[in-house]
Amino acid sequence: MFSGASELRLPVRPIPADEPAPAAFDEPESLAQAQPEVLRTGGRTLTVSRDRLTGRVEERRDRTMGAIRMPERGLVVEGNDLDVYSVIEGQPLSAICRAERTMQMSRPGWKIRVETVSTLSADATDWRLTNAVDAYENGVRVFTKAWDRAIPRDHV
Repeated sequence: MFSGASELRLPVRPIPADEPAPAAFDEPESLAQAQPEVLRTGGRTLTVSRDRLTGRVEERRDRTMGAIRMPERGLVVEGNDLDVYSVIEGQPLSAICRAERTMQMSRPGWKIRVETVSTLSADATDWRLTNAVDAYENGVRVFTKAWDRAIPRDHV
């Protein structure tokens, strides 16, 4: 029976008698990590809604990470997530999941931001995945890419 223990054996080069002993390494250096400064606290909301006319049920999960500053680097980091799940009652192929993400980092005179939007849905034969990514530097879009994929469901 396997005990869960493991072992790694590495070969050791013998040191010839006429060769000096290898030098000892100093203790590793590490940067003292200051605690991040909270500039703005985050939060979460969860909202569920139902449209009685169409039968659509929607759940929205919104999360704001707030903003923190890393004192040793002067870097401010902030971000937001939004997930929306929706379906029309009795119509499973109407289900859609949409995920939006925004992450931003900045220092004085410099700011970058990445935004993504992804959706997942299905029809009778395929999963449908779409994604878009946009990157910005100082408010100017410097990169964009979008794609749309159909993935066979294989009876799933």
